[in-house]
Amino acid sequence: MDNQIIFKCFQTPKGCYLYDRYSNSVIRVNTEQYDELVKIEAGLADPSSNHVINELQEKGICLPGEVEDILHPSTPFLSHLLQHRISDVILQVTQNCNLRCGYCVYGGNYKNRTHSPKTMDFELAKKAIDFGMERSQESSNFVVSFYGGEPLLAFDLIKKCVAYAKENIQGKELHFNMTTNGTLFTSEIMDFLVENNFQLLISLDGDRESHDANRVFKSGKGSFDLIMQNVRNFKARHPSYVAERVQFNTVINPKTNPSCFDEFFSVSAVFQDTHIMFNEVASSNVKEDSLVSFSENYRIKRKFEFLKLFISMSGKLDESYVSRLVIDSKRSYYDLYKELRLHAPIANVMHPQGPCIPGIARLFVNVNGEFFPCERVPELAYACIGNISNGFDIERIKQIMNIGRLSEKECKSCWALRLCSSCLNDIECHDCTIDCQSKLSGCGVRKKVALSNLFDITALSENGFELPLEEE
Repeated sequence: MDNQIIFKCFQTPKGCYLYDRYSNSVIRVNTEQYDELVKIEAGLADPSSNHVINELQEKGICLPGEVEDILHPSTPFLSHLLQHRISDVILQVTQNCNLRCGYCVYGGNYKNRTHSPKTMDFELAKKAIDFGMERSQESSNFVVSFYGGEPLLAFDLIKKCVAYAKENIQGKELHFNMTTNGTLFTSEIMDFLVENNFQLLISLDGDRESHDANRVFKSGKGSFDLIMQNVRNFKARHPSYVAERVQFNTVINPKTNPSCFDEFFSVSAVFQDTHIMFNEVASSNVKEDSLVSFSENYRIKRKFEFLKLFISMSGKLDESYVSRLVIDSKRSYYDLYKELRLHAPIANVMHPQGPCIPGIARLFVNVNGEFFPCERVPELAYACIGNISNGFDIERIKQIMNIGRLSEKECKSCWALRLCSSCLNDIECHDCTIDCQSKLSGCGVRKKVALSNLFDITALSENGFELPLEEE
């Protein structure tokens, strides 16, 4: 295929389509056109004088659109953004944890640091807060988040940090976030979180069987009963706060019983007014494939729940019948639907969509004062973007936000360039570094996901899906 005319053919049960990279849109074609396009895509026909291509080009489709350079669009403004637009600093107040979860990225089964008793020094925490605040002039809000390990093991430090941030914030709203395993709540801690209006994310993996299969204390005892009692006490003490400011995060893993946990969240009164986030266990940089090898039962259950979601989005099934496991996926389909309707011509300088601007929205500062793009990336040298003593490593940040340049040749000719979600956290590191090979190793999966999403949104449109008015 001509590298300047790039598209992807696919079929649904109701029709033949092509995704046009030039216009970032999906176009329905007839069977004859489709067969000809498949030949071109496979390199068996010349697009330059093809009548189907000519017909499409008359409609503004499949036009030549060479990408001359792979470059993140914010690269020229990086220094300014890092000096003026930080909005969120995440403090790793401790690397210690009172649980030993089977799938924890710090538990030794991933290419990452492991648990340690280290706790952040208050002087370092103040410097990190100052560093963010001094570079937040163009941000209307500033967020201080607390992360671990288990952050509440360092509750005294958190109290000092909150007081310090409140004393020093100027000219903008200040917010606090925390991710916690929920085992250490006391009346004092609950009242403190409410008083300071924390946005709270509690880890809970569903019913007792599913949760205690992984989320256990050092002794091996499950943590489910203690967490549930703490949540009930919290809700009884501060019902409106729990309803408005507390969310739950469930990690779906190979030990999860999908039927039990789905029923658990649906029928338990504790969760009726709360938001549940579902995430599959981290699959990159894992040492043992068994940690991410899901059962056929889970895969069938997941597909069935997505089918119900699609029927609901098409207006043929009440949303109450859709599992909370998949309901949040609506947002990604809404976003894709809107993006494909823009018919925006490709630019000659592009970059895959995945990378954020490291250091701006989720600057992660670990107990040693080292900077990382966010709390999800491995705490290894290749991901470090600076430190509290020397500030940002601008060149490293440029490399990370322009990670597509590792595979520049392949990205320029890839049909999924404008749909790609590749970021540093998705890439397998080799010998604690990343290169073109490690970047390309995940491209097959990312293309498969992109094509699946195109198929889904097209099939939805065929069956009556329209974007809700509030999403227009």
